[in-house]
Amino acid sequence: MEECLKLLKGERDEQKLAGLLLSTKFCKGDDHHSILKIYNAVGPAFLDRLLKTGMGGDNKDAYLQLSVTILAAICRVPEIARSKDMVSKVSYTLDILKNGSGASVVVVVEECYEFLFLVSTSSEDGFAAFYESRGVNVLANNMPTLPDGSHSLELAMTLVQSMLIKLPMDSLYNEYAAELSQLVAAIARQFALLHNALKFKALNLLSTLLSSEYAAPLHDALRLVSNEIWPIYVRVGIVAILQNRVASTEKFHALVLAESSISILGEKWLIDQRKLPGGEDPLPADRCLLLVLESSRVEVAVLLNEIAYLKYEASSESSADIRLKQQNLAIAFSLIEKIIKLISNVAGDEVQDINLFWLTQVTDCLVKLMDLNNLVVGEAFGTIFLACDTIMNILLKKEEASVQLDGSSIVRLLTAFASCTDFITDPSFIMMASSICTLIFDSTSEEALLSHPDFKPSTLNSLARLIAKSLRTSGQDQMSDVAKTEGDLHQIITAGYTRWADRFPRIKEAVKR
Repeated sequence: MEECLKLLKGERDEQKLAGLLLSTKFCKGDDHHSILKIYNAVGPAFLDRLLKTGMGGDNKDAYLQLSVTILAAICRVPEIARSKDMVSKVSYTLDILKNGSGASVVVVVEECYEFLFLVSTSSEDGFAAFYESRGVNVLANNMPTLPDGSHSLELAMTLVQSMLIKLPMDSLYNEYAAELSQLVAAIARQFALLHNALKFKALNLLSTLLSSEYAAPLHDALRLVSNEIWPIYVRVGIVAILQNRVASTEKFHALVLAESSISILGEKWLIDQRKLPGGEDPLPADRCLLLVLESSRVEVAVLLNEIAYLKYEASSESSADIRLKQQNLAIAFSLIEKIIKLISNVAGDEVQDINLFWLTQVTDCLVKLMDLNNLVVGEAFGTIFLACDTIMNILLKKEEASVQLDGSSIVRLLTAFASCTDFITDPSFIMMASSICTLIFDSTSEEALLSHPDFKPSTLNSLARLIAKSLRTSGQDQMSDVAKTEGDLHQIITAGYTRWADRFPRIKEAVKR
């Protein structure tokens, strides 16, 4: 160290350069005391001259590598990183990343990113220098060229994270929508390909970038990108998260990302079968859809229980938690609705391709949502009606689609409708539930249902009251608003009743009464 300091304090440039080369051995790790000695010995003026020499002139590659390596090393000391001398070098470092090319630059890229990270995160002035020197543009153009999973890429992603924390979001999205779309594409690739902690960093960045309330310009920019593969990367990454054992918070980030992706690309993104670059086999068409649907259903159940507990607790601290969980609940419900909408469209337009498993999933989701505790939450009603509409659409075309509910699904669905018969008074729900029950009764009988071990006689009694109530609701006043709105459903119920009434004596008796 003493030899190094003597050289650094020498009068000739050759001495200082020799001292800097020697100092690289002492600038490793967190020995701030040694680093400060070296910095004070060499002084900022020589470092500044060395950096500028490295950007032009003879032996520039060697000078550039040495100067950036030293700058990155000494900025591990926070007081050096936030000094005016280091802040002033941010624009030079960005120029190296922006203008450089070839093998010589590859050597210094990591040190450039480390320097930028240390300076921009150490002070407001450092970050301001990064932003005002068009650091966002440099990141957008440079990140796609970085090696997958490299330390340089990790540092670049951390800089993006800092931008999202420190910058005014509306200005960032409005001014840099195109650049942000490039960042999304680069980060999405890491999200799909990596299997380490950086994968989760990429997930959090993508979900934050795409779900912001200010993200509309970014969504528009992503829609304009042609022949891009970022949607495939995002879908592959989401599947990897949802089908593996990861923390619940990470799974919810994946659902947030899925909801944002659907908002940008539409529901059919979930069943896109395009291949990943490299010729890997695509995911099964329904893998992502089913994982998102099941994860959303589980999330709804968990959140409803947590909200109910917090409301019961009713402490002053629980109000913020309840609002956050209600926001999360809205995301989960939104995903369920969008998936059911997709399945409904497939059922209507391409009935030959309906997957039966999509139908044990929608039915199961509907059964869970119709739980008494769920029905008192207003957010659930839209999803419940959409799920009912999907199932009814499929049942109306079951012969053409060659699908039908199995016995266990029928019993669970009928039991769910029966359980809410006596306390749900909404006429539209009564007519929708009765219509589905009517279509199910076409393919079974009272005797067959009662022989099922999980079907109770009390369930049939409740269903009888439901059918009778629906027929009375429509028959009492043919000019009522309900009759006008639900006319098609009334026709389904009355026509179905005439077909199977003799096979269901209990229901027939209830209707007569």
